[in-house]
Amino acid sequence: MIRVSSALKQIPTSKKAVDEAVKKSKPVEYEYLWRNKFLATDTKSFDEFLAVMESAVQHLRNMKADGVQLREEGVGDDYATFWTTDPIIAKKYGMEKPEWEDGEDED
Repeated sequence: MIRVSSALKQIPTSKKAVDEAVKKSKPVEYEYLWRNKFLATDTKSFDEFLAVMESAVQHLRNMKADGVQLREEGVGDDYATFWTTDPIIAKKYGMEKPEWEDGEDED
């Protein structure tokens, strides 16, 4: 007689069950869309401009120190997309789940 271990009994066999198992095992990603354009639009002096840029750089350094990653596509059209799977870090930086994470297709 062949004994089937309890681990094997838990393996999904239908496509729906497989899809659900994959969805549950994949960590949720949160995104932050950073726009480079207009960062210093309202500045009136060189010093104000520097202060705005230094603040932006510090914000990005803080994100990096917290483990936030830049999407591998990099930066394009004045936008950079940063991401994390840590919900606490996501909340800290106002990140949101991308639409495709809410059940829609990536395409």
